[in-house]
Amino acid sequence: MSSVKPAPLQRRERKKQSRINRVRDVALQLFVDKGFDSVTVDEIAEAADIGRATFFNYFSTKDAVLRSYHFWIYDE
Repeated sequence: MSSVKPAPLQRRERKKQSRINRVRDVALQLFVDKGFDSVTVDEIAEAADIGRATFFNYFSTKDAVLRSYHFWIYDE
């Protein structure tokens, strides 16, 4: 069997993934510190140093952030 390696991510994709990871990590820390229901999208965006609109480019809701973290853990 031949093993096909995935193509390396281009710069734009690496930056996008880095931003997603930062939002995910910041959101998780806020959820732990303040409780999920007490955290707003605006707080997540501010802590991740992105705009609210940028947040919504990557995640539809704060629930989506939490779900993506869950799936990311199990993909590893």
